[in-house]
Amino acid sequence: MTVQKINLHPILLEDPTKIYSSNKFKARIYKMACLINIVAICIFSVYLAYFFGSSVTSLGLFQFLSAIIIPIFGFTYSKFYFRQQNCLITASFYQKVINEIQVLNQQPVENIKKFLTEFKCRPMEVKLSLNAIAHFKVRIESQKKFYREAQEINQTNTDDINLKHKLQKTAHNIYEKEVLKAKLKAAELFYVISNPYGNKRLGDIGKAFTLSFSKRMASILSGQDYYFVFNDQIKQERKKSGLSFREVDDNSISDISKLIFNF
Repeated sequence: MTVQKINLHPILLEDPTKIYSSNKFKARIYKMACLINIVAICIFSVYLAYFFGSSVTSLGLFQFLSAIIIPIFGFTYSKFYFRQQNCLITASFYQKVINEIQVLNQQPVENIKKFLTEFKCRPMEVKLSLNAIAHFKVRIESQKKFYREAQEINQTNTDDINLKHKLQKTAHNIYEKEVLKAKLKAAELFYVISNPYGNKRLGDIGKAFTLSFSKRMASILSGQDYYFVFNDQIKQERKKSGLSFREVDDNSISDISKLIFNF
């Protein structure tokens, strides 16, 4: 049994509670680092103003040091803030996964199988794949949420051509960065649920490349449109560069999973 557990897909061996707690803790650390950074900027500015501001001849040196050092503090602040936000996003995701696991643990196995059947997914063993099923449900909900958001933006009535174009670009960005990415992650989880002893990850096969609305349209018109690009080795093996925007958008999660993971 221990050997079997070791051979499970990495996603099935994750501890969502630990990942959630770890990211919440790291988010607090980064938040503290941001605050320290702001305080450091204020202290440094006051110190320089006091030290150099009294002398007109030192004004140039004051401006020179400020122009060099303050942007450095600003860069480190933005870096810490970006990491804090990433940790919060990850923590929020795993909180949802934890909630889904609790719900799944209270459901009959047949109900879970019925839900998965809607996506043509046949789990080898439901209890074995509970982590992946919880992940899958969260990704599906995320995809639906952002799809509705993109649709609402697209359906906004306006006679302003410029505003309509901006709304179209916004909806497209949500579709590329949220809807289709969630669909790809769901396709990965489909593979894990169907093959709990598999070891492939999405990153092992390729990478998603998001484009702006204008660049995506240009790539489609040129016949060189790829949303999910295979790694070099996969390209050689399959004689194919990847999956287009339209392929990811039009195909079902089960079909995308089979196209990517080749099972």
